[in-house]
Amino acid sequence: MDQATLLHKIVLRENLTMPEANVLIGAIVSEGTPAQISAFLTALAVKGIQADELAGFAQRLREDAVPVPCHVDNHIDTCGTGGGVSSFNVSTAAAIIAAAAGAVVAKHGNRAVTGRFGSADVLEAIGVPICEGPEIATRRLEHLGFAFLFAPKFHPTAARVAPIRKELPFRTVFNILGPLLNPAAARRQIVGVWDPALLNIVGETLLRLESEFSIVVHGEPGLDEISPISTTQVRVIENGEMRREEWTPATFGAKPVDFSALLSAETSIENGNMLIRAVTEVDSDKCLAVLPSAAVAIRLAGLADSWPSAYELARETVRSGKGADKLEHLRKDA
Repeated sequence: MDQATLLHKIVLRENLTMPEANVLIGAIVSEGTPAQISAFLTALAVKGIQADELAGFAQRLREDAVPVPCHVDNHIDTCGTGGGVSSFNVSTAAAIIAAAAGAVVAKHGNRAVTGRFGSADVLEAIGVPICEGPEIATRRLEHLGFAFLFAPKFHPTAARVAPIRKELPFRTVFNILGPLLNPAAARRQIVGVWDPALLNIVGETLLRLESEFSIVVHGEPGLDEISPISTTQVRVIENGEMRREEWTPATFGAKPVDFSALLSAETSIENGNMLIRAVTEVDSDKCLAVLPSAAVAIRLAGLADSWPSAYELARETVRSGKGADKLEHLRKDA
C-alpha cells in the first residue's frame, strides 16, 4: 500500500500491521510534506497507537538510524517518554550512578520538545558533553562506560518531524518512540511512560523488537519514572515473556521520600545542580529519589541479582565517591 492509502486507514481508525507501519513511517519521515506529517501525527493520536504499529515504526526508524557500535555486553539505556509530572532528570542521574557502579550506559535523549528540560539541556548545563557522532560515542562507551546519544544526530530523518511536533498541542507517537530507538541497539532498558495505558503497549512492542531484559514503569503520582514515593506499575520483559509487577520503595528496602524531592526547578542549571546532588550526596533527598531507578539500571546490567542488593550497590556507589568521580570524568572528556 502507498502512503495515502495507509494514512486513510488511520483516519478511518483502522489499525496497521507491523509491515504497513514500517512502510508508512519510512515514507512520512523521508518524503512527507508538513501537511502529511501533521495529518499522520494527528490521526494517529485520535485513533490510538497499537503495539504492532509502534513496533513497525520503531523497526524502520532503527534501520534508518546512524548506528553506534558497542563492543561490550549488557549495555543499557534509561530513556523515558517524558510527559509525566515535572520532575528533575531522574533517569539521567540514575544512568550516571549505574555507570559509576560498572554498567555501560548508552543514554539516548534529546532537548526538551514538549516538556521543560530535556536530558541534553541539563547535561550541557553542567558541562557533560553530548555525542554527536558514532565514533566518539563508541569511544566514550568503551572508556567511560557512559555516552549521551543526542537523538537528532543519530536519527536525521526523524528530525524532520521535530518542528511540527512543537506546533501541535498534544503528545505524539514520537514521544513514545524515542526510548525504542537507541542507536547503540541497547536490548536492556528502563522505559518510563507518562500514562499507565502505555505500559502494555510499550511492553508488547519491546517483545516484538526482541528486547532481552527491559522494565516499563509508571510511578505514582503521575511519574514517567520509578516512584520513590508510592507505588509503581511495572511490566518486566524477560526471556521472551512479559509479566506484571507492582513495586513500592520497600521493594528496594527503601523508605518513601517526600514528593518535593522530585520537583523540577525553573532553569536547566538548577536542574543540573539537582542531578549533581543526586550522584554525589548520599542520602540527600535528591539521591534517595534517584536510587530506585539507579538500582534497576544496575540490575539490568547484570551487576546485582535482587532489587535490594542493586539498591545497596547504587547507594554505596554514591557514598564511596564513585558517583562524583564518574561525573568529573564525564566533564573532563568534553
